[in-house]
Amino acid sequence: MSFRFRFISYFVLLEVFFIIIIVGMNFLTINNLSKELNNETIKNNITFLEELIKVPLSIHDIATLDDIVENYGLLDSVNTIIVLDNNKKILSYNYEYEYYNIEELLREREDIDDHIDKEKYIIKDFKIFNENIYLGEVLLVFDISRRMEFISKNKHLSLFLIVLEIIISSILAYIIGNKLTTKLTTLSEVALQI
Repeated sequence: MSFRFRFISYFVLLEVFFIIIIVGMNFLTINNLSKELNNETIKNNITFLEELIKVPLSIHDIATLDDIVENYGLLDSVNTIIVLDNNKKILSYNYEYEYYNIEELLREREDIDDHIDKEKYIIKDFKIFNENIYLGEVLLVFDISRRMEFISKNKHLSLFLIVLEIIISSILAYIIGNKLTTKLTTLSEVALQI
């Protein structure tokens, strides 16, 4: 195996190794931060909504609950919201979740991460209490598809940049290796003549 070929191979392999480590850490960090951001956003939305509907839920003020649900449903990440009283009766809802009907969703009523095609939903069910008195519960469906699509695009762009970088580095390694071996060959020929 020629020196030129070994030089180019080692150079490219070393660079690919470091690129994989860097990009792997980047993907891992982005994925973890995205999950943390989603969880934090969901937790904040739940806390805010819980405080917002305690009083109307405790006095069964349906008009106020309807206004809250309608306006809360306008949030970008909230797909569906259902408010139930302490007897599990629907008081108010804004339902846009197309993969289950409302009865199926209420029957499941547990925290679910739902992947359907390229869409991702997180379903959260939480109970509302006021001074240890059970008032009812809320079922929320969060649509995080746009965030996941952004991460997917970022991965595709990163993979494209990796391939492009490997091609450029291979070309540079070939040029450097070729010039280096040409000069080393000339040097060794001159040394043999001496």
